[in-house]
Amino acid sequence: MSNINRVIITGSLCADPEIRWTADDGESGIVRLGVIIRSSKKNADGEYEDVTKIYDVEVFGKYALLVARKLKKFDEVAIDGRLDKDEWDQDGVTRSKTKIIAQTIDSQGFFRPKDADNAVSVNTSATTSSPAATAAPAPAVP
Repeated sequence: MSNINRVIITGSLCADPEIRWTADDGESGIVRLGVIIRSSKKNADGEYEDVTKIYDVEVFGKYALLVARKLKKFDEVAIDGRLDKDEWDQDGVTRSKTKIIAQTIDSQGFFRPKDADNAVSVNTSATTSSPAATAAPAPAVP
């Protein structure tokens, strides 16, 4: 039997995309997204209660730059990707975090009209930037 590592989720972005540059070429980046998924489940009393979870998603390369430029907080997205697990040691305790590595993303936000207010809506609070990276041209839509 072969191993399958695939996940498909739909939800909305909980924040603007965060971009981190991996090189000074202005084309290599990692974009991190938080996707909110709402569902409901029965509690101990037999009543349904709403459950909200946030999943971490990462997008790489030129496609990541398109995502960072076009999508914004509360945009609805459909993501197809694979699961990945990061593990690290912190104060002698092994910690881990599961995330989704996006292979394709679909959103109406990609078709938002281009205007002056929507030039680049990237959350730069957690980014590392370089002069070459900030002057990068917008990648072509795949």
